[in-house]
Amino acid sequence: MALDLAPYNIQVNSVAPGFTYTDMTKESFDDPAVLEYSNSLIPMAKIADPKEIAKVVLFLLSDLSAYITGETIFVDGGFKVSK
Repeated sequence: MALDLAPYNIQVNSVAPGFTYTDMTKESFDDPAVLEYSNSLIPMAKIADPKEIAKVVLFLLSDLSAYITGETIFVDGGFKVSK
């Protein structure tokens, strides 16, 4: 899609969030053992707040990302590169 739509100045990007504390995940992450184990897997050693993911989406929606297309931005505290 990025290649097909680039001539029309349409950007196609995606955000791949890592472990994030939300209403759906709080039951698991509120368990200290689960939280400790999950944090141990993440180089930044913490679960993301949804606002941290939203900031990347806002960046992609802004003019600051005008020359970015065809990318997936992993917002996972370094989890992807740690494997």
